[in-house]
Amino acid sequence: ALEEAGIDFDPALVVQSEAGPAAGCKAMQQLLALPQRPTAVITHNDVLALGALHAAWQAGLSVPRELSLVGYDDIQSSAFLVPPLTTVQFPKEGMGREAAEQILRLVQQEGGASPQTRLLPVKLVVRASTAPPPAG
Repeated sequence: ALEEAGIDFDPALVVQSEAGPAAGCKAMQQLLALPQRPTAVITHNDVLALGALHAAWQAGLSVPRELSLVGYDDIQSSAFLVPPLTTVQFPKEGMGREAAEQILRLVQQEGGASPQTRLLPVKLVVRASTAPPPAG
């Protein structure tokens, strides 16, 4: 997607972290310390986004006016953050069903079936943590 948009991949903008809000806060602090701070951040999940939102608040940044933030998995509490978190919703039940069906195929077929890749639809749930990038 970056290549299609003519954007070079910058590994400095990818932060590996542990799980949990404290890790999200620490990862966001690393990004905010970069010479050219990002205008938007997408986290691995909503819990990391909770910590990232806290780090933005600690830095005095306005979300979404100065920084857009997107989570992933649409946990129930993401709608109740301030601001409510934009997130990616994915079909958890569909993933479980597909996994169970694939396990059954592997077990039932003699010689073993080869694993298959399935693409399931996701939905962007736009809330108040995203906006167009600031001018300049």
